[in-house]
Amino acid sequence: MTPPQFTTPLRDTSATDGDELVLSAVVSGFPQPHVSWFHNNENIDKSEDFVLNFDPKTGRCECVIVECLPDDQGTFRSVSRGIPSLVWRTTWSGPAA
Repeated sequence: MTPPQFTTPLRDTSATDGDELVLSAVVSGFPQPHVSWFHNNENIDKSEDFVLNFDPKTGRCECVIVECLPDDQGTFRSVSRGIPSLVWRTTWSGPAA
């Protein structure tokens, strides 16, 4: 048994209106870790607004925002049971007023 560990952390990023944005990290551990995603402290694992992927062979976990909107601004976290969460902050760049 190996405790879960994020081997590639999330990174701060920004996007503009309409962009596709892929937030990703790599987690390892045995048995295979379970990763949950949060946006502004709300669990988004079952949200239809985001596409969540996990590749068990590589441990890569992704949260895809297909089309960034102002509501997507905020803090995204990926959390694996048993270790502290890693934080990915996004900033919103909307069209000039």
